[in-house]
Amino acid sequence: MSFNKVLRWGLISALALLILLVVLLVLVAFVPIKVDLSSQRGLVESVTSRYLDRQVRIEGGFNISTSLWPALEVGNIHIGNPQGFTGDDLLVMKEAKLSLDLLSLLRGKIHIGGVSIDGLDIRLIKNSEGNGNWVFHPPEKAASKSGEDGTSALDSGRFELTSDSLVIKSLEVTQASVTYQGPNNEPPINFRLDKSSGTALPGKPLILTMRGSMLEEDFSGELQLGSLQELIEDNRSWTKFSLEIAETRFDLEGGINILPDSHILEVKVGMAGDKLNSLNQLLDLDLPPLKDYKAETVLSQQKGQVDLSKLVIKIGSSSLQGNMKLDISGQPAIASVDLSSPLTQLDDFDLGDWSPEPEVGRSGDDHASAEKSEKTPTGAEDGEKILDIMSPEVLKRVNIDLKVAVEKVLSGKDELGSGLLVGSLKDGRIQIEPLTLNLPGGSFEFALSLKPGKTASEAELRAKVENFDVGVIARKADPDSDVGGTISLDVDLQSTAGSTSGLMEQANGYFDLSGHPVNLRAGVIDLWAVNLIASIMAKGAENESQINCLVGRLKMEDGKLTPEIFVIDTSKIRICGSGQADFKQRNFAFSMVPTPKRPEFFSLATPFQVSGDFEKFDMGVGPGGLIGTTISWVTSPLIVPLRRLAGEKLPADGGDVCNVTLGPSNRPEAPAPGCIHP
Repeated sequence: MSFNKVLRWGLISALALLILLVVLLVLVAFVPIKVDLSSQRGLVESVTSRYLDRQVRIEGGFNISTSLWPALEVGNIHIGNPQGFTGDDLLVMKEAKLSLDLLSLLRGKIHIGGVSIDGLDIRLIKNSEGNGNWVFHPPEKAASKSGEDGTSALDSGRFELTSDSLVIKSLEVTQASVTYQGPNNEPPINFRLDKSSGTALPGKPLILTMRGSMLEEDFSGELQLGSLQELIEDNRSWTKFSLEIAETRFDLEGGINILPDSHILEVKVGMAGDKLNSLNQLLDLDLPPLKDYKAETVLSQQKGQVDLSKLVIKIGSSSLQGNMKLDISGQPAIASVDLSSPLTQLDDFDLGDWSPEPEVGRSGDDHASAEKSEKTPTGAEDGEKILDIMSPEVLKRVNIDLKVAVEKVLSGKDELGSGLLVGSLKDGRIQIEPLTLNLPGGSFEFALSLKPGKTASEAELRAKVENFDVGVIARKADPDSDVGGTISLDVDLQSTAGSTSGLMEQANGYFDLSGHPVNLRAGVIDLWAVNLIASIMAKGAENESQINCLVGRLKMEDGKLTPEIFVIDTSKIRICGSGQADFKQRNFAFSMVPTPKRPEFFSLATPFQVSGDFEKFDMGVGPGGLIGTTISWVTSPLIVPLRRLAGEKLPADGGDVCNVTLGPSNRPEAPAPGCIHP
């Protein structure tokens, strides 16, 4: 064979081998070839178990697909609990897939083609010693020898962070759940993620959408994070987050500045919903049922200091705006609140039967709930407790200085004036001093000092109302009502109490009130104690008597409220009240005795009595009332002329009782004219 022929065949063979090699490289680079790594499962389990200091098991498939985008697939992964914990595994993953760009990885960049996780179950447990099963203790590693001076390749500058250092083309998580079990066997906290998907492309923000449930409340949300390019070029990043849960929408948008001596965080946050108490289950609180509410503010935080500026709170047509500062660097947190309200509509704060206090049981029921600090609202699971917002545990978490100025107060269409609230919360004690309202023609002042808790402490209540227009109340019931007049109130009580409901049980002081109605007729009262025949025969509103006033001066001694004077005065009759209300026993007994202002024939002046406990009471004629009325009825033709001759008569305008001064001075020592002690 000639040399040329040998050379030609050699070249052909070399070319064929080269073509075969290229084909093989193309196949390896672009055609995925699945390789079963089950034989290496034991080695991987052993290495990861030793590193994580807990048992790791791979009970499903374990393989890799070779290409320039190698993909790893692992099924049924179990990561157990460390020593000292019993029960289920820390983590169980049904299936996980990960694909990487091999060429980018060789250049020091992480480009993930896709991450897919299905059936992730994480069970977090904290034991009685306060340790969590999620804490890992990997073995100490030797110092890096990447460089001669001991610095790593990253520290030496061989790897540079760029806008495409981390790229995620596809991220998807389905059917994931997280369960947290505390050390006291309380009901576990559950978080379920039905589906989450997202991307993080070069120069683009990370976008992540999600839907699932948290604490048995369904939610949906979206998260956006600033790109690496913005972080590198501007030394800052940003986030935008929206979440809808428990019929409430939460929004957060803002930036994080990583430069020294700057605000670490500055974001705009907001929440809005139709009913505030829809958050009860989620927040483990008993919130008031405020409707159509919205709150937003700009939040900045640095070194434990939180500032809330441009704060706006809206409830219906009412609004508050101002600033709040919060120091969370220590315990308790310290807050300062300065707010103003252009408009406050009292109708927006109709709370129904909601109360900030725990439910108080009757004294005859073993006082089971008299000092209750937790309650279970309608809809809560059996045994699940909702922490009351007036409980000591909540109140002691923060100290607050509060100032609220109100420019305009409305009740429906009635304008009540302006107001100012100055209050504080210090060491669990609520202090309101003062709340003032400038009313049309009068004023209102309210002060309170109370430390809610299971152990009662000193408490004070002070209230003073001057010339409040009762027409506001009448028009709430009937917008066309012409009833008017004024009410005044003067209350000063000292007590030992741990709740507002317990304030009256140990109270001492006085409770005074007076009312002077306008266009309020006595009506059926005339039938009660004036001449029965004359009242029936009289026709027209002009013949009805007018109510002059209501005056009550009551003293409070050790939880017992007793009238010193209690009078309802009309142009024809004076009604005198007597009795007692016992706030410890939660019962009362009062009697009302009518007296005509001039002796009348055939009068039905029968004493009337109301008695019972605060939840259930009876009304009726007082003991011996019917017999006394019958005798008076029969003998009136003989007795009434003699009494009229004697000149027994009370002023028609009630001037002897209606102009009394309320307050601590000149306390009455004798019954009102026309009244007798029981």
